[in-house]
Amino acid sequence: MSDTEHETLSEDPTEPEPQDAPETDGEPNPDAEPAEEIEGDDDGEPAAPAAGDDDAEARAVQSEKALAERDKKLDAENARHAKRVGEIMDEAAVDLIPCPVCMDGIAGWVYSPEVRQLSDEAVLRLRQLIGLSGLEGIKQATFATRCPDCDGHGEVTTGSRVHGYETTTCERCLKAGWIRVGSAPTNGHVEIEAEQVVTGPTVYQADNEDPEVRHLRERGFTVIAPFTVPNG
Repeated sequence: MSDTEHETLSEDPTEPEPQDAPETDGEPNPDAEPAEEIEGDDDGEPAAPAAGDDDAEARAVQSEKALAERDKKLDAENARHAKRVGEIMDEAAVDLIPCPVCMDGIAGWVYSPEVRQLSDEAVLRLRQLIGLSGLEGIKQATFATRCPDCDGHGEVTTGSRVHGYETTTCERCLKAGWIRVGSAPTNGHVEIEAEQVVTGPTVYQADNEDPEVRHLRERGFTVIAPFTVPNG
């Protein structure tokens, strides 16, 4: 190795001096790439996605689908139940009516009031259900008692096997379900008879009226007593 080559390897290379950035006098450099803006809060953290408008809408749709599916299942169950009750009751099924207080598609069946009256417990519960006051806080009248003939139902069974004639009005209480105990107090009050207004032929009802005729009138039929045309 020559002395010239040794001197060249031992010399320190000279680093180029950094060049000063051109002065812009505060104006933006048109050649510079724009900085990317990052959304976030004041601390520079990325903002969280907006709260759940999409989630709320999805839950609402899911809830509607669940309700529709529930109603579909209830309709199918009500149809199955009605069919099965009809099979069990056979001909007596015609006396049943849909329960008037069943809600939300949960159907039930009860006897029509013309066939069988509700029990006292059922009446009390029904009053509470529709928002009426119960009878437990009302005192028993001293002048009235439950009719012993119909046990307060206002109707009695006849033993008839003919449809529509199984029951009839209690003749003792006249369907009121109660009878008076003792005579009615006057308290010095004088009843004034109202003036009778004649609106047409007057039909007088005898005390010994045929029970069958009375039953027909209770059901809404008009019964006219037979009359004889004199021979002229």
